[in-house]
Amino acid sequence: MDTAQSVEASLDQLRRAVAGRKVEPICTAYLALRKAAAANAMDVSEVLLNADGVPSRSASHVIARAFSRLRCPMCQSGVMGCDECEGSGMIDAEKNCAACKGAGIRPCDYCQGTGWAPRGMIPSEISLSRVRKLQLTDVKKDVDRLAKIMSKALADKAERLSRKARRNLASMMIRLRARAGSLAEEDCLDNRKRKWLRATASVLDTRLTKFCG
Repeated sequence: MDTAQSVEASLDQLRRAVAGRKVEPICTAYLALRKAAAANAMDVSEVLLNADGVPSRSASHVIARAFSRLRCPMCQSGVMGCDECEGSGMIDAEKNCAACKGAGIRPCDYCQGTGWAPRGMIPSEISLSRVRKLQLTDVKKDVDRLAKIMSKALADKAERLSRKARRNLASMMIRLRARAGSLAEEDCLDNRKRKWLRATASVLDTRLTKFCG
């Protein structure tokens, strides 16, 4: 396959991925197109702009959205099994692990608990500011979702939740706390948003301690 055909094949792959709106296939297809374009001495942004059947503005947004949700390659949504209890949450049959407070999980060392892919996995031509703002939108939605879940959990009495349910809630809080804390350090966000993010991270830290304690 010559380089021009490779570009068109990669475009076809991207069209299908965008239509499917799945994060991993979109990112994989875009990176393949980027590589094919470079091999053909073409700019990937120009390829998208002039491609048939790929609205450049829509594709640009979908691609940025996909990379904003690209997962850390080293963990499962920001957490790993606790080393002390080997993920069980228990030291013995009746005692919660002190390290993870019985959750059986801890923040991923690689992504620091955000569950997001590192900056180096986001192509340089995709605006990091745009990615972070899309991530902020997701964090706000997840904070609202967590509040509803926690409200129900409290009504049902959290201590009666199954270990799996407690683990899932703890995982969500760890991830959201890390995401809010990470975004609070981003200069591309205004001071008001960063202040809200710092406050959110602090509240989540307190809730996580109480929930797992």
